[in-house]
Amino acid sequence: MRFRTLATAVFTAAFATHGYARSLIVHVASTSCKAATLRAVAADGAAIEHRWTGVDVPFDLPGGVWTIKADAPGCWAAPATSDTEPLKMTLWPAATLRFRIEEPRDIPVEIRVASADGTIAPVTIDCAREDALRTCSVPATSLDVRLGADGFVPHYVWGRDVAPRARVDLGAIRLMRGASVSGRVTVPQKQPKLDDVTVQLVPGGLVAFDGDPRRMALLTQTTKASRRGFFQFAGVSEGTYKVVARANGWSPAAEGDVRVIAGAEVALPKPLALSPLARLDVVVDPVADPNGKPWRLELTPYPPTFPPAPALASTVSPAGEWSRQQLEAGIYNLTVNDSTGSMLHRQIVEVSEGMPPLRVTIESFRIRGRVVFRGEPLQCGIWLTQPTNGNGSIRLRSDKDGRFETVLPEEGLWRIQLALTKGYAYLPDIDIRRRSDGAPTDVEIVLPSGRIRGKTVDEAGEPAASSVRILRDGGAYLATIRAEDGTFDLLGVPPIDVMIHARELALDRDSGLVPHHVAEEAEEPITIVLRKRKKAKAWLSTPDGSPIAGALVRYISSGSMKEEVTGPSGELTFPLPQNEVAVPMVILPPGLPRKMTTLAIGAEATEIVISPIAARLVLNHTPKSFWIAHENVIFFGSSLFEPFYGLRPREATSAGFLLEVEPGAYAICASRAREQCKTFLLQAGSTTTVDMTEVFR
Repeated sequence: MRFRTLATAVFTAAFATHGYARSLIVHVASTSCKAATLRAVAADGAAIEHRWTGVDVPFDLPGGVWTIKADAPGCWAAPATSDTEPLKMTLWPAATLRFRIEEPRDIPVEIRVASADGTIAPVTIDCAREDALRTCSVPATSLDVRLGADGFVPHYVWGRDVAPRARVDLGAIRLMRGASVSGRVTVPQKQPKLDDVTVQLVPGGLVAFDGDPRRMALLTQTTKASRRGFFQFAGVSEGTYKVVARANGWSPAAEGDVRVIAGAEVALPKPLALSPLARLDVVVDPVADPNGKPWRLELTPYPPTFPPAPALASTVSPAGEWSRQQLEAGIYNLTVNDSTGSMLHRQIVEVSEGMPPLRVTIESFRIRGRVVFRGEPLQCGIWLTQPTNGNGSIRLRSDKDGRFETVLPEEGLWRIQLALTKGYAYLPDIDIRRRSDGAPTDVEIVLPSGRIRGKTVDEAGEPAASSVRILRDGGAYLATIRAEDGTFDLLGVPPIDVMIHARELALDRDSGLVPHHVAEEAEEPITIVLRKRKKAKAWLSTPDGSPIAGALVRYISSGSMKEEVTGPSGELTFPLPQNEVAVPMVILPPGLPRKMTTLAIGAEATEIVISPIAARLVLNHTPKSFWIAHENVIFFGSSLFEPFYGLRPREATSAGFLLEVEPGAYAICASRAREQCKTFLLQAGSTTTVDMTEVFR
C-alpha cells in the first residue's frame, strides 16, 4: 500500500507538470529476474514508477520523451526511450565492472558499453565514483567498452568476457590527450541553416572496407556544425580518416585521406561544400531487349554501402528513356537488365547536377549450343559472367537435350558456372566471338568427367551440415555443394589432385583444406571432419610501441583470401581451422609501408611491428594479372592496392602505380607457382621503377 501511495503521488506531480497523458506498454523479457522496478523519467526530472512482475506494464505518460530504466537486483537493462512503441526491454544477468581513471582526474569520463555480438547496441551507463575508482553495473556477456573524455583519445576494450555476478577489474587506465580535426561546411543558399548539417569522422580502414558494424558504431564520431558552419572533433587518435557532411535535401560532401598526427590540430584545407540534389537521365539503344520487352535499369551507390542501400529500379519507357530525380550527387553503379533478369550492361556513373543525358548502346550477338556430361546431354542452369570487367551476367537453362540459346553483350572471355541437380560446377573461361555473317555463334559446354562423394561429420563422427568446396591448386573453385544432411555427391569435377574444404559458420566449424585425388569412376565415399575453429590473435604496432589502428589486413585461409581491419589498439582477431599453423598476409596500414609476412599461430597474441621506413616500387605497363612475392609469401598483385572498386586506384600516379613497401627483395611473377619471375632489391628511401613488359617478355 505504501508503494502504491508513493507511485500515485509521483504520477500526480508529473501529470500536473506535463499535461495530458498517453499510454505506453512496456514489454520486459528476462530469464533470470522475476521482478523489477520500472522508472520513467522526463527531461525535467519528473518520474513515474511501476513494478514489473512478469506481465506487460502500462505507463500513462504526459507529452514529451521519457527515459525508461529498470532496477532489479542481480539484473541489468539498457535504458530505453518512450518514442518507440511497443517498448521492449531485456533484463540481462548483471555483473560488476571496476577500473581506475588515472588521467584525466578533473574531467567527466563517459562510459559506453555494447555486447560484442551486437545484441546490445552501444549505450552510455552511469557508474559509481570514489576518487579515481569507477564501479559499474554491466550486462553479463561478451562486452565492448569505450571510455572517453573531451580532448582525450578514447580507450577501448573489445570482447571482454563477463560472467553473471562476476567482478571484472580493468585495472588502471590513463587516457592520452588527442588530436583534433576541424573545418567548415557551406551550402549554396542565401540564408543556409548550417546547424542542421551533421558531420561524421570515420576511420579510414572502415571507409575502404565494410569492416565490423559494431566497431563502426563505436569508432565513428558525429557532431553538428555551428550556425556559421564550423565543426570540430576533439580527442582524435592518430590515423587516417574520412570526413563526411550531410543534410536533408542536399548532396553530401566528403574529404578523404585526412591524416591525423598525435597531439596536432588538423584543419581541412577547404570547406565541405554540400551541393544540390541531382538528376540522371538515361537513353538506351536499342529501346527494347532482344525479346522485344522493356529494359530494366538499376542504380545503386558505388562503392557498395553497409548496410546495402536499396536499388533504384524500374523499366525504361517505350522510347528507351529512364530518369531519376532527387539523387545525391556521387558515384553510382548502373546496370541494364533484360526481361529475364540477365545483365547486359554495367557501368560506373558519376552523377552531378546539370549533367547531360547518359546514352547507353548495347550491341548484343546471339549464341547457341549444348551442355554435355560424359557424352550425354545435360539439363541444368547456366550462368555466364564477364571475368575481366564484370559488365555482363547472363542466366539461362539448357533443355532436356542439353541445348540453349541466348545473347551476349560483347565478345571475349566468359566464365561458366553450371547449376546441377546437386551443387554447382565452375568451368574454365571460354573465348566467345561473334560471327562476321551475323549468324549465332556455336558454343559447346563439356562438363568434366570426375565425381566426388562423401560425408561431413563432427569430432564425434556424427553427421554435420556444411558447405563443401572443391578447389584447384591455387584456390580456384571447381565445384560447391550444400551438404544439409552431412552428405554430398558432386559431378563434373576434373580428374586431378584437388583440395576439399567444408565449413559451417553457424557452428564455428571448419575442416581446413583436405587433399584428395578425383577419379572418373565412382569411388568409396570420403569422410571430412569439421572441428571447432581456433582464434588467431595479433596486434600491430610501430617500433616505438604505438598501436596501428584501421589497418586493412588481407590473409589466406583454406585457399581463399579474407580481410580484417585492426581495432583502436591495433588488435587483430580472426578464426582459423585447427590444422592451419601459419597464415600468409599482406598488411596495408594507413600512412605506413605495406608489409608482406607470415603469421605463425600460437597460443598467445603475436606482435607485428611495421617500420615507418619505406621503399618505393613504381609499376609501369601493368597487366591485369601478376603476382608479387616477398620471402615465403606471394599474393596477387591487386592485393597490395587499397580497395578501389573499379575506380582509379589511389596508387595511380603519372609515373605508374606507386607502392610503398618495407625494404627487401621482391619478385614479380606471372603466376602463383612463381613462374617467369624477376627479383628486385628495394632499398630504404629509394624508388625502383619496373617496366612490366620487360618482366613478362
